[in-house]
Amino acid sequence: MDLLSYFFESTIFLGCSYGLYLLFLKRGSSFIYVRFYLLVALLFSLVIPFLNFEVHSRIPLAASVADGEFYTFLAQTGDGTSETSGHTGSPVSVLMIIYLTGVGLMLLRYSLNIIRLILKTKQGNEVRGPYGPVILTDEEGLPYSFFRHIFMNLKTYESGEHLEELLLHEAVHCQQAHSADILFAEFMKVIQWYNPFAWLMASATRLNHEYLADEQVLVTRDRDNYQLLLVNMELTNQSNCLASDFKNSHTIKRITMMDKTNHRKNSAIGKIATLPLFLILGMVLSFCEAEQESDTDPAASMEFYANDWWKPILEKHGITAHTYNNFEYVFEMGSTNSIDADNVVTLKDAFFLVRKDESSYAILRSPLATHDLETGVISGTDGVLETYDMQQKSLEPLGTMEMKNFKYQLVKNKHEVSADYLILFEKDKEVMKGWTGDFEARDSIVIDRAE
Repeated sequence: MDLLSYFFESTIFLGCSYGLYLLFLKRGSSFIYVRFYLLVALLFSLVIPFLNFEVHSRIPLAASVADGEFYTFLAQTGDGTSETSGHTGSPVSVLMIIYLTGVGLMLLRYSLNIIRLILKTKQGNEVRGPYGPVILTDEEGLPYSFFRHIFMNLKTYESGEHLEELLLHEAVHCQQAHSADILFAEFMKVIQWYNPFAWLMASATRLNHEYLADEQVLVTRDRDNYQLLLVNMELTNQSNCLASDFKNSHTIKRITMMDKTNHRKNSAIGKIATLPLFLILGMVLSFCEAEQESDTDPAASMEFYANDWWKPILEKHGITAHTYNNFEYVFEMGSTNSIDADNVVTLKDAFFLVRKDESSYAILRSPLATHDLETGVISGTDGVLETYDMQQKSLEPLGTMEMKNFKYQLVKNKHEVSADYLILFEKDKEVMKGWTGDFEARDSIVIDRAE
């Protein structure tokens, strides 16, 4: 999968997942369910683009083209031709450079925040609070937590004002390991910094943490007094982006959630609706690249299937595949590879690997050649054709044919060669040489004088 396709599919998946959250979960009170939904959606956004399930299908081509798999990817150009891309070793693209630069900057920010928090746990004055260790600092602002540590301003702690509520709120974050969620969500922002929905999902994760903490605090505290405390604390805040803090910029939403009376109804609907829709979304994106069944006459179609017969042959000859088209009986590639509106492939520095039968194959090289997919004819001005036995270990060809103005006819189970001029060798011994106006070449090697 290319980088652009990955960006697109991960963004689509996370965008739809966030849409389901807004429609069915945001207004409910199934905070634990929402917590895991958001985390699973973020995780799946990384792997869903790679989950492509193959579907066997038929795609119409001329009946004269051999059954096979056409691997070349085509992009339309201004003159009506299509330039190929895909299976080619190209340099790192500008898009990749931009992406990796963004990842590097985000990863630096992510790492620095973690280091700051770790240093604070080492350098701060730790005291034993009613709900666990508290790190007293000189920072102005609200308390926040990072795993089992609660960070609080020294003056706030010594004043004792609303101390129980503040510490209880942060203790819930610690007990439920909300810092692990935030670390994961922030890391997803590093990997998918380009994806706006990754940022929105991370924000939704933080908000849901506040709902979870508020829910636990209200079990033992008066709701009105607690809401008044939230409003008073709205005026100040200074927090680390990887820490869970008391306010976290969601005060109005939190107060509104506390006052809702239809939590259970919304929660039930949300659970019932999101799970099947989420699974369907993942399945749709996993199958989105499958070929569709053709509505044309099956008799004039070609069945595609996994067909890598050419790989061991290329490895044997020490050849690396690049910018190639692969059919059942023909593998072709070149330094440039294009196809026009008439289904004629043009290859510069052309290389053709032809499987003649189960026991033999031929290699055709030409500085410039064309392959007519309608007729199955390969043609060029100069070419060298070599034949080999499948079982032979030597790289020395059984026969070699040097040709001028040649045509190689490719039809299933039938291979014919014609040329204006040729030189035929068998095991480095010249067998025939000359103009071929009265000669016909068959099966790439055996040449009979015409009657």
